[in-house]
Amino acid sequence: MCCIVNVGNVLKEICYPAGAVIDVSAFELGDATLSVLEIWGAEYQESNALLVHKTDRAVVKQVAAREKCPVSFVGSITGDGKVP
Repeated sequence: MCCIVNVGNVLKEICYPAGAVIDVSAFELGDATLSVLEIWGAEYQESNALLVHKTDRAVVKQVAAREKCPVSFVGSITGDGKVP
């Protein structure tokens, strides 16, 4: 099982063709008033994403903290070929 890091439409691409579940509530937002549709469609957020194994979460968090870079773990690969 893998974890998906960060936000944006690139998530649909990074998990293709395996499929994934994305937790929009896990996205780190600068504007808490955005709707789910606004978040999902925000093109400015689609430039950065990583697909990491769940055992590497701590390393990613450590590197992000060291580099003062925000990181959000927002989903996981399902293997069912769908992104609901």
